[in-house]
Amino acid sequence: MISVNLLLTKVITYQFSKIYEYMNHLGARYKYHCYLVMVTMETTPDYVMYIENIEHALDCMEQAIRQKIRKVDVCTRYSSMQYLIILFEADETKIPQVMDRIFIEYYKLYSKHHFEPSYEYLPIMIEESSGSKETITTDK
Repeated sequence: MISVNLLLTKVITYQFSKIYEYMNHLGARYKYHCYLVMVTMETTPDYVMYIENIEHALDCMEQAIRQKIRKVDVCTRYSSMQYLIILFEADETKIPQVMDRIFIEYYKLYSKHHFEPSYEYLPIMIEESSGSKETITTDK
């Protein structure tokens, strides 16, 4: 028997993948610039992880993301320590500022600093003219 949490996770992942496909289609059709951002939470080396602290830090990150992204952007939990964000029609030069706002809000909500966020992003529609696909990584 499938647990409720597993079923809910599958439904959310399916919904996110459908939104991703839709935005990818819009980007191709109308030349919109959309970006996929992965936020990863990492523990500080000298800290022992407790499930309650992990969940609290992740809840704070999700709250910070949802408060600081626009209504047209999409966020979901990707793995046990990661979130995926789709930034719709975003200016690439503004992504570091968006992430800084999210991280500042996260640190206001979670003041312990045992979990350090970092992010990397890439365009949903990658230009094939250069023949290479590139991921841009930024650690904070």
